[in-house]
Amino acid sequence: MTLLFDAVSAGRHAITRCSAVVLLCTISLALSACLNQIGTDAPAAPYAFSPSAVPDPGVLLLLVGDDQVLTAPEITVWIDAAAEEGVRLQAISDKQFIKLGENAHAYAGIVLPDQSHRFADHQLVAAIRSYTAKGGNTFLVFDFAALEPGGFNRRLYAEGRSRLSDLAGVKYILYDELLDRTTAAGPVVATPGTLRELLVPPGKSIPYVPPQVIGKPAITKVSQTAGTRVDSAANLHAYSGYMRGNLTYSSYVTRGEFKGTVLARSPQHGLIAGVHPLGKGKVLFVNLPLTYLKLQTDALPLHGFLRYFVDHVVSMARLSPMPNGIAGMTLNWHLDSKAAQQPSLELERLGVFKDGPFSIDITAGPDTIEFDDQLGWDLNNNPVAQALLRRLDKQGHSIGSHGGWIHDHFGGNATETNAEEYLPFLKLNKSAIEQALGHPLRSYSAPLGNNPIWAMNWLQQQGVVSAYLTGHTGMGPTRHYRDGKLHNPDMWIFPVTPLGRHAVFEEFAYHDVPQREIIAWYHDMIDFAIEKNTSRLIYMHPPWAYEWKGIVLDLLAYAKGKGDQQFRWYTAERLADFMTQRREVQWTERQEMSGARRFNVSHPMTLREMVWILPKTAYPLPPQIVSGIASVTAEGSNWRVKAGDGTTLEFTAMQPR
Repeated sequence: MTLLFDAVSAGRHAITRCSAVVLLCTISLALSACLNQIGTDAPAAPYAFSPSAVPDPGVLLLLVGDDQVLTAPEITVWIDAAAEEGVRLQAISDKQFIKLGENAHAYAGIVLPDQSHRFADHQLVAAIRSYTAKGGNTFLVFDFAALEPGGFNRRLYAEGRSRLSDLAGVKYILYDELLDRTTAAGPVVATPGTLRELLVPPGKSIPYVPPQVIGKPAITKVSQTAGTRVDSAANLHAYSGYMRGNLTYSSYVTRGEFKGTVLARSPQHGLIAGVHPLGKGKVLFVNLPLTYLKLQTDALPLHGFLRYFVDHVVSMARLSPMPNGIAGMTLNWHLDSKAAQQPSLELERLGVFKDGPFSIDITAGPDTIEFDDQLGWDLNNNPVAQALLRRLDKQGHSIGSHGGWIHDHFGGNATETNAEEYLPFLKLNKSAIEQALGHPLRSYSAPLGNNPIWAMNWLQQQGVVSAYLTGHTGMGPTRHYRDGKLHNPDMWIFPVTPLGRHAVFEEFAYHDVPQREIIAWYHDMIDFAIEKNTSRLIYMHPPWAYEWKGIVLDLLAYAKGKGDQQFRWYTAERLADFMTQRREVQWTERQEMSGARRFNVSHPMTLREMVWILPKTAYPLPPQIVSGIASVTAEGSNWRVKAGDGTTLEFTAMQPR
């Protein structure tokens, strides 16, 4: 079983219950605390906008206030999210943006973030409207420019509605009319196909059942599965969470007919997201506090809508998040107690561990639930278990630590305030496994999903690079934003992806989830990873995996049937190392008179395994290698430029005139 974290509960529920005024005040207090921690003398951020005689058309511009601290978390969440999605985002101040004027169109688009830029004067609003109407691509989020100058230096809601309602395509921030009901809480619904385009994997959404029809015999049993094979207007899904069901999000109540492409709605409160034309330009409007959510362990909406903007509004090149551009998944085995020993040996005999490689994490102490129950692996005195781990390690699986020595005791009792008592358990567990293997551990999973900050900090100090997490569910590897700040910048977290409310076989069994639905979900997960060129983590415990071994073998066979040039199993450690290496890639784009884009790429060590994905809609002809080692292939609707050994690469790609 696992503790929940979809968005940190107290934080998310606080925001959903707030009135519009209290909502802004709550976020402002959190923002102030973040800024106080960082200080105003922080060094200049390397991603700050720097005017150039030759603009880079492959850069998105993040509009920030003139006095904004660029290293504040509400700014870096966007920079990091863009980097993880494979695009470049630079922070530009209001004054810089206004000064750019028509030259702003030389860049890919602008992002108007929530939380950090609620105040905007009329000159800035006019500049944004002009930029968009003349052909700009604009990503407008939640409370950007919600406040305007007022009398006596006050900042007030705009009269009647948001001044950017024409960009959004609906009326919103209706404070004069709604007062305390300006914001409302509810599920976010969309068709399954749209949710997949928003990077919501199968299982991270569940069928939406309107409240007024709950209890009618025809629909009392609702499928847990993703339902990706049926996509109609009536087949709506809602964002969901592990053991939670429909998640509740705060949004502004909207009014009026939206004449653009609807992406998501609140069933009771209006538009959540859509793409709307304004003059010659396009606006992606998202009526959710994306920054706040990512800072409170629910990063999937921010990443998903940003990726949608990149792929469907701007149509720009991006750097693949996968080694060699090959999609995959992480299968994380949790070996909680000695009850897993015989099933693990049986799974080994069946050949399960000949596939992979997998991430395999073990709780090594002699006890499992409480002191002296003698239900644990007792790894220090268990030659059978030691030999098993060594065999798995030799086969290329990543062996890691599953928390602190006594699985349930650590998972149920470690808190943010008792590090002195529980740190020794982490040390004992890690030491026992390292002694059995003869080398340091670099991966970790927490018992019951319990990850105190002190534990993560200690693990990072010990060289651990990857950790399983029950926050940010449905995400691929990402960095550890939580409680309003970035923790452990040298570590990558691997959120779990559930099937609806559940994630492992014993939960499926207890809640009577049909086995055919589990099989279909695993297949859909693999297909999703390939289609979106991404990875997700699923996990299992050996006792129930052996009990339902037919499903496990089917999963492995389905994955193998895709071929290793389409799909591979990756350990968390392997992907963490790749993502760290990938962060050091530097690249620029330049528009040439011929209509071609020239890409210049570098890396301090090697570009090997890096792949650029270019949409054929924007680049109809195959890219051409100018210098360096690389290959070009066609993959569906995209071109792929795969770098070889070397530290520099230059290629061009023609755009329509």
